[in-house]
Amino acid sequence: MEKVTAACIQYTASNDWKKDVDTALELLNVAVGRGAAIAALPEVCAGIDTSGGLFRPSAFEESNHPALKEFCAFARENQIELVIGSIGVSADDGRVFNASFFVNAKGQPVARYDKIHLCDIDLPDRQVRESAAVAPGTKLVIVPTRAGKIGLSICYDLRFPQIYRRYAQAGATVMSIPAAFMRHTGKAHWHTLLRARAIETGSFVLAAGQCGEFEGGVPLFGHSMIIDPWGQVLAEAGEEPDVITAVIDPEHVWDARQRLPAWSHQLTDVAGRVELVCPAETDPVV
Repeated sequence: MEKVTAACIQYTASNDWKKDVDTALELLNVAVGRGAAIAALPEVCAGIDTSGGLFRPSAFEESNHPALKEFCAFARENQIELVIGSIGVSADDGRVFNASFFVNAKGQPVARYDKIHLCDIDLPDRQVRESAAVAPGTKLVIVPTRAGKIGLSICYDLRFPQIYRRYAQAGATVMSIPAAFMRHTGKAHWHTLLRARAIETGSFVLAAGQCGEFEGGVPLFGHSMIIDPWGQVLAEAGEEPDVITAVIDPEHVWDARQRLPAWSHQLTDVAGRVELVCPAETDPVV
């Protein structure tokens, strides 16, 4: 495979999906102008409702999703591949799926990943219950692209490294991690977790994030990043809307994995093949 330029798009979504799509398309045009062959959008990139403590993407049926149609048309017209970070797709139980799509350069949505790990957490300033509005996915998804095979994930999935190890073992060389990380957790964990996922798997990471504040005063971290397989940050945004680009060189994957092949050394059945020993309680050593 050849080197390609990848872009991550960063902005602030609203409760108006059309406004968000227009913003995304404007920034995607910047990415095209910089020679990007593949571009990644953030999580909930086309409408988000955060009223009442919910985290609910604006949702439509997949077959008639207006945002998906606009993104597909853009990809086709500009012959660029897109990772749609996530948009809402209606679920049968009244909730929605937080779904990431890969759109090829012909404008075809050839892969869909529904967010598996939902963010139900308690922070000092707010409670988040994503599962109240979002239904969890059940499948991991890898898709061939110009940049290599990409493993799809979304935001809170970042905290579950077994996903990315499995992707790497299945042939993925790029990890897509679109996000809407809140400022509190972002300052503490964003950089560390993203670099760890790149280093653990010897993979590139495309992490397009939301910035600014969602309506209702939900502060977001921004800092979209593109990271190489050795954990080096190739490009990073700040806290404002932005487009970042970097070159994805497949040779860097093979080099990192040959130098440090830990991603391939882990036992596939640790529980069954490695004994867990817990010594009996003793008096503490003074």
